[in-house]
Amino acid sequence: AQMPGVTAAGFGRSVPVQESGMRSSVSVAGYTPKSTDPENVDFNPITPGYFKALGVPIVRGRDFTESDMTAKTPVVIVNEAMAKHYWPNGDAVGGVLIDGDERTTVVGVVRSTKVRNLRDAPEPVMYWPAGVFMPRAVTVLVRANSEAAAASALRNAVRSIDPRVPIFQLRPLADHVGVATQKERTLAILVGGFSALALLLASIGLFGVVAYRTDARRKELGIRLALGAQWR
Repeated sequence: AQMPGVTAAGFGRSVPVQESGMRSSVSVAGYTPKSTDPENVDFNPITPGYFKALGVPIVRGRDFTESDMTAKTPVVIVNEAMAKHYWPNGDAVGGVLIDGDERTTVVGVVRSTKVRNLRDAPEPVMYWPAGVFMPRAVTVLVRANSEAAAASALRNAVRSIDPRVPIFQLRPLADHVGVATQKERTLAILVGGFSALALLLASIGLFGVVAYRTDARRKELGIRLALGAQWR
């Protein structure tokens, strides 16, 4: 976050449109379970700066702070999809999640984003402080003025901490989303190619039929011209 040109930085276990991720069962205080409830809800351990780096706004409540990473009183942030599902008649901020004897308070609600793919509607997601649950692999998110400069600075920063840590899939968010639509784009290219081939074959066939019919009437057309007919 202190690098020149960087406006926000953070990390999380998952980023939007990422097929892999973690899920957990959820129990909400004061909520009566329904048959339509999801069996498990996506949860994503993150640090402060995660939402700002992605450009995801906090619609109610607040973002995580550094003190939340080590706080004894657990807190959680949920997305709008989860807030509407489990708190349909009230504000999710201040709501409580129950896990055995542990009670976790909702401190914020963020705008819903696509989770697993671009086709499905946004699903409920809860975001936990990464200090409470530290995943083995994380994605670092950086919002910067220059992609190339940020990429180089990121590599140097990680190597300065531990050169044995591997860095992979270092790319802009647009390219990350593009990978998620690669199957659809490949299918569209194939369909477009076959459609163009079909159009070409149809045009060749139509030209052949018209040329044959015209050639068969050559004498008739000559007689018409001889009698004073116009070319039109």
